[in-house]
Amino acid sequence: MSDVAAFPIIFTLLAVLSASSALCFTFWSGESWPRSLCKTLAVGALCVWAYAVGHPVLALALGLSALGDLALSRPGDRAFLIGMLAFALGHLTYFGLFYSGGLVELGSPQSVLVVGVAAAALWLGPVFARKAGALAIPVLIYVAIIGLMGAGAVLQPSGAGQTITLAGALLFMMSDAFIGQERFLQHHWPVQSHAIWGFYYLGQVALFVGFIWIG
Repeated sequence: MSDVAAFPIIFTLLAVLSASSALCFTFWSGESWPRSLCKTLAVGALCVWAYAVGHPVLALALGLSALGDLALSRPGDRAFLIGMLAFALGHLTYFGLFYSGGLVELGSPQSVLVVGVAAAALWLGPVFARKAGALAIPVLIYVAIIGLMGAGAVLQPSGAGQTITLAGALLFMMSDAFIGQERFLQHHWPVQSHAIWGFYYLGQVALFVGFIWIG
């Protein structure tokens, strides 16, 4: 079997690995290295896939996210800080992808949405930081970075994949907002952990599909 002929099989295996790892993490409670591995492979498989089809920058964004997943699955503030750093770099990489495709002018109708994204970041950053203790400054910086990523998603020109990547970015932001609510504000509600993971994973899948579609 040639290498080219093997690609559909490899991509199918990566898709199965990603989806099954995401489901494994969803229904596996407690802290353990096997559970951390499931969380890491869910997006890590997409990273390998992106690299295999010639999207190294997208692969970098997904790889940094997978590293963040691994760190956040471990206990302690140090692991949380490492995870936040990895995701911040991942968000900046995603912004680079949005920026490389060109951004619409700030006077365009869709740029009005940037005001909403900026307002959300300016509000949530201080709200979370006040309860973050020693992590206050990193939290403020992180929220600003994810706000920048969201703004980049909003300002994409209309075209193939734009709606999908925008949805992915917004789902990613909602997941992070729920994490901040849970960790810093101590607000808990039923199936919160499932919502955090579901929004995050679907957001990453949407970003992956959208950027692959854009080509």
